[in-house]
Amino acid sequence: MSNHLAYSPTPEVDLSHASQSKRESSVLDQDLTVDLDAWRATALDGIDGCDRPMVWRVLLHVVGPHPTEWAHELDVKRAGYSHLVRDQSPFHDNNLDHNLNVVTRRRDLVKEDETLLHDIQKDVARTHVALPFFSLHGMASDWMVRILFLFAKTHEDIGYSQGMHEILAPLLYVFGTDVDLAWSQHAEADAFAAFECIMHLLAPLHLTSKHQPTRTGVQVQMARLHTLLRQHDATVWLQL
Repeated sequence: MSNHLAYSPTPEVDLSHASQSKRESSVLDQDLTVDLDAWRATALDGIDGCDRPMVWRVLLHVVGPHPTEWAHELDVKRAGYSHLVRDQSPFHDNNLDHNLNVVTRRRDLVKEDETLLHDIQKDVARTHVALPFFSLHGMASDWMVRILFLFAKTHEDIGYSQGMHEILAPLLYVFGTDVDLAWSQHAEADAFAAFECIMHLLAPLHLTSKHQPTRTGVQVQMARLHTLLRQHDATVWLQL
């Protein structure tokens, strides 16, 4: 069963910035700092759905542990993403303030970008098709394609590989279905920041190994796993 995080209210703190919500006035402890260790421990046991969008933003470093700084931190990251969209989005709809469901692909994409976009769209089209939130050609699908494309363009050492859409999907779903509109209206930008944090942690699995340049980190790890399994349990290994 999920847990509802217990917070110590501090009504003297003014977090009435336009990009914030009243929810934040209940997350502060007496030291005006989020107890990250406590939040991580609680997260392992499950987080109440009402708290999850905020907690994920903190634990994935979209914002820091000091709620009084969240307004500025979010403004900076959202503005940075907005500029990135305007400069490198593969779509004509570059206005994050208008969540249009229909976007048009730019015609001036180079061949490499066309290939990248095609691969991403192919994977996104298969993402959680049973959930209305991820309906084909819907808003969330457009967000996913754009986030994954921009991430690959701005992190060429990592790029895009199949499976990244499955990592992004839960982030976008949690942020995009938040009942607090002050937060959900920035789901795309915040999901990009959270996804970026996760991918930096997972980068060693996607990058080629220094010792085996023809293999990625995850391929090297899987080869080691196969070797260990063959040595210690050949019966199970033969079933792979």
